[in-house]
Amino acid sequence: GVNHEDQQGAKKRNERSSVLIMSDEAYIHARVSIMMRRLLTPAQIESMVSQAGAENAELTASARLHGVLAQVSELNAYAPQPFALEQRIVSSVLEDCEILARPLHGPERDFLIHWVHRLELSNLKAILRGKLNNRPIADIRADLLDAGSFTTLPLEQLLRTEDFSELLRQLADTSFADIARQARAAFETERDLFAVD
Repeated sequence: GVNHEDQQGAKKRNERSSVLIMSDEAYIHARVSIMMRRLLTPAQIESMVSQAGAENAELTASARLHGVLAQVSELNAYAPQPFALEQRIVSSVLEDCEILARPLHGPERDFLIHWVHRLELSNLKAILRGKLNNRPIADIRADLLDAGSFTTLPLEQLLRTEDFSELLRQLADTSFADIARQARAAFETERDLFAVD
């Protein structure tokens, strides 16, 4: 009777769950396989370094580097800040991470997101340095990496802080609270950017 129906319902739920897990695994394996084809071997990287840009067109296209390398050419031609190249590379990595994060659940997803949040450390360092050096907010903002949907720091709130001490207080309510405590201790004892960094 009822117990048998409960067992049948649980069995069907487990089967559906297994199918979803297998589907997620198939998706992630397919995406990783596609992404792996873009990786360059050490010999290919060596070849790219030693050859002219036009001779590397096939390699750069297969590695999805053509946009990045075109930006390098633009940087060389117009001499803007090299930050644009870094942002392009970060954007490419984040696009790949968003694709990989879709089917992930639990610890696997947490690990990927934790790794991506390391990029936010660059933003935090840029803000800390800017505040310590009394740089204008617009200049600091120009140095920030766009982490897209992975952003957890309240960047605008941090940018609007009056000074370094207030910035550290604002960080106390974020996932970077431990870093803020360490930075405060380093700053109070050393009063040196290098120690804080």
